[in-house]
Amino acid sequence: MGTDSCPLVHVGYLLSGRPHVGMNDGSTLDLEAGELCVIPSGHDAWVVGDEACRLLDWGGKVPEHAAPVDQSMGGTR
Repeated sequence: MGTDSCPLVHVGYLLSGRPHVGMNDGSTLDLEAGELCVIPSGHDAWVVGDEACRLLDWGGKVPEHAAPVDQSMGGTR
């Protein structure tokens, strides 16, 4: 995204992997598979170990980073 930290909020369920999340304020969050999570904006994250991180993320996108919607299909932004 070209930012120092992620501006999105992630709300999801971790299927696999062990992400470590570092927040702009210096706090950290370690997640394990099978957990529900809310990751606030202003973070960076990386995977600990060799297992790929797979997250079902149903958090919203901030409008300036959302993909455009095809208005001809009746979509709204």
